Amino acid sequence: MPPKMVIHPLDKNLNGKTLTSKQFDCATMIEYNNTVKKLNNENLFTAMVTLVKKADNGYIIYKWKKPDSNKSVQKLSYIIKIPHYNWILGSGIYIDDIEKEYKNTLFQYLKFIIPLFFLIIILTAVILKKINTLQKKLHAKQKSIENIAYTDQLTELLNRASFDKKFEEILNESCKKNKKFSILFLDLDNFKPINDTYGHDIGDKVLKIVAKRVKNSLRKNDIIARIGGDEFVVLLPEVSKENISEIIMKLNNAVKKPIKIDSLLIQTSVSIGYSVYPDDGKNKFDLIKKADKLMYLDKQQKKQKD
Repeated sequence: MPPKMVIHPLDKNLNGKTLTSKQFDCATMIEYNNTVKKLNNENLFTAMVTLVKKADNGYIIYKWKKPDSNKSVQKLSYIIKIPHYNWILGSGIYIDDIEKEYKNTLFQYLKFIIPLFFLIIILTAVILKKINTLQKKLHAKQKSIENIAYTDQLTELLNRASFDKKFEEILNESCKKNKKFSILFLDLDNFKPINDTYGHDIGDKVLKIVAKRVKNSLRKNDIIARIGGDEFVVLLPEVSKENISEIIMKLNNAVKKPIKIDSLLIQTSVSIGYSVYPDDGKNKFDLIKKADKLMYLDKQQKKQKD
């Protein structure tokens, strides 16, 4: 009995055709036991028989006309041999339908993923902005804390702690490079009477103006600090005794200029002592002691003149 092929959906044009008809020359590939064999539009029935001879089941790709179209498209079918009935059974799906379903599924995912992606970008941007703002606030707080720790809040000069740190740095550098540096010790004259006469607010303003004048009279690399009520100390890198008199005169002239505050005209001056490393000492204690002693002598001489 000759073999017969039952095909669904029905194609009336193939009804009654022999299996060797050219219209069945549409098989392009078979796959079995992980083996792929390409075909050049071979007979569909022959390809199925070849497949089941090689294995009990496998896949075949062939071109077949879609029911709702006159166009032949590729179809993927699963083929299995049923020995009990001597049948070859196949069930397939059009590849363009698979692709269409894949694209539809992908589109549905993209409809969800793309808005989610942009939402994540927006949230990330918001979070990064918040983090950046917090970092700026923390940095500002840190700077503020450092400012409080190392700066005199009234005059905005370095405080005693900062001076001690800077002194050690300059001392170590001068020692290594065999360089000199000088220290000036400054104390305002008659500052207590200014406070007693005009009040502490005016006294504070006098200190701020004096601090500014002293700072403006020095070089950029010189270091000035307020270490007490009306006491200031200055570090002069690479300055020896030969240059110190000129600097002291410049500071005296700057400070003794009348200070105008509102309707007041206040006159003050400053007593200054100095010491030079390593001539007058090789440590902070000895250098400050020498500078303080000369400052005291300067103040006594001024009182004797008065």
